[in-house]
Amino acid sequence: MREKSTEELISIWVENDRKAWSQEEFNAVQSVLSERLGKLPAQKTVPEIKANPVKIKKTANDNRLGEPFFNLSPINNARAVIVIFAAIILCLGSIVVRMVEQNTKIFWDFAQTSIPSQIEKIEIQRIDQNGNGIGNVITIDDKEKISEFVSILKTIQEYQEYHHSRNYEVRIKIFRIKKLAFGIRHSTIELECYTISGEGNTLFVSAIWVEPGMYSYGNGNAKFLAPDLIDWLNENGIPIQ
Repeated sequence: MREKSTEELISIWVENDRKAWSQEEFNAVQSVLSERLGKLPAQKTVPEIKANPVKIKKTANDNRLGEPFFNLSPINNARAVIVIFAAIILCLGSIVVRMVEQNTKIFWDFAQTSIPSQIEKIEIQRIDQNGNGIGNVITIDDKEKISEFVSILKTIQEYQEYHHSRNYEVRIKIFRIKKLAFGIRHSTIELECYTISGEGNTLFVSAIWVEPGMYSYGNGNAKFLAPDLIDWLNENGIPIQ
């Protein structure tokens, strides 16, 4: 900078071009001019560069996105409740459908693969349409009668038609026992069966409870034709016409 003329240095200093000259170079110009002139001329002001904010265009609906649930209008509150409720129903419905399928499969496997030696006893009782017992519970623990029951289970067929008017209803509870390497496992399968008006002496297995396990609930969609069960029930103290 000392090699430049005073006029050139004054020009650099006054123009104050921060893009052309670095801060270190301006310091050198200031030092040389101070020695030569004793007083520095005024510099041009460097304009500030302000960032242009990005403007986001808002719509009327955008104003509601960040609002708390309780700040929404009554109509939108009702809509939100309906959406949430529908989502819950869909989730629960998918779970129930899955469990119904599993419960039906468990019974079907049991009916086709039952072994008389793994059934400890069977309890049967007439019931009303509300599931309340009528009369005494009859317990069957005779091995020959249990073997007949197991043979009848293997003749059961699937049934998918609509429920008609029910006549006679009966509950059958099967107590199972199985010997395992670490002990004995107890479980039950409970069936609700009924006859249908105009269908002759065909017995329909409707509700099923399988315990223990996650499928311990009524399953009204598991329907099976079980015509030979009526004769077996009549012979064992449950008269069904």
